[in-house]
Formats: sequence, C-alpha cells, structure tokens
Amino acid sequence: MSVRQDARARLSGPPGVIEFPVTPTVSTAGSASYSEYDVTHTNYSFPAYQKSTIDDISVDAIFYSDTIALAEQTLDAIRFVRAAIKMDFNGSGAPPPVLRFSYLGQDIFSDVPCVMVSYNISFQNDVDYVEVGANWLPMELTITTTLRPVYSPQKQASEWNWGGFASGGLIRRGYL
Repeated sequence: MSVRQDARARLSGPPGVIEFPVTPTVSTAGSASYSEYDVTHTNYSFPAYQKSTIDDISVDAIFYSDTIALAEQTLDAIRFVRAAIKMDFNGSGAPPPVLRFSYLGQDIFSDVPCVMVSYNISFQNDVDYVEVGANWLPMELTITTTLRPVYSPQKQASEWNWGGFASGGLIRRGYL
C-alpha cells in the first residue's frame, strides 16, 4: 500500500528534516484534570475543572539501510535526533530547537510545535551490517523519539478558542 506524500511522517527543525521512509507507530493521549469539591450533607462530590493536558508524542520508526541512499538517510536521522536535544552551548546559548511534527494530514498532526525530550536508537544484533563511508549500519534500525508539544502562552492567549479548535481550524495550525 502506498502512502500519499502529505500523509507521511515528517519531523523538521534546525537540525534538518527527517522524512520517515516507513510508516512509524505514533501514539499520544490527552487528559482533563478535575478537583473534587466535597459539600457537607451531600451524597456526591462536585468535580471542578482545572486544566487539560496533551501527553508526549511517541514515534517509533524503522529505518532500512539496504541501499547507499537509504543508509545515508539513516545516518542523517541519527544525526538529527542527536542534535535535536542539544543546546547551542558555545554559540548563543539557545536551548534545543522547537521542531515541527506532521503526520497523516492537516487534521491529525499538522506542524505541531514540539521539543524532543528523548530518543532511543536500537542497533539490533540479529541483522546484517552495511559499510557506509567510515560507518557501519545495521540493515534495519529502530529510532524511538519522545516529542513534547509546546505552545507559547502568548500564542495561546491570542489564538486559542474552543470553537476554532472544535471546527479543526486550530488543529490545522498545530494545536492538539
């Protein structure tokens, strides 16, 4: 089954771009928090809404290196995730970059602003390895990233409204 180009997973930011060559497993969740108010001489407590949160986005992606071009793409992905969690220590002192995650079209994940909070690269021992320049890569490699959506308070105050979110307009602008 082929996947339309606009439906493929993509992570972009100052380190570059990862175009995931194989459909990754992506998961996220959200929740609403409530405080309980106990009123004397009643049978039930009353929930009072506090806030809503979006959990981290987990992306599990397989990279194959059975051609030189794919192996170079895998190396680029490794460099990307390593750079995405680093600050500009000797330069401006800026924190790690805000990335943009897109997947499955404008109404699912559309340029979601996020920071990478962790990554894991699994170098399997049960596959063949291929030489790429001065490096050796497994023919199959799994990269797992944890992305945390980030929204500035200013943008939330000026842009966010329930109607725009419920109709999909804000989802198309990166809100989850």
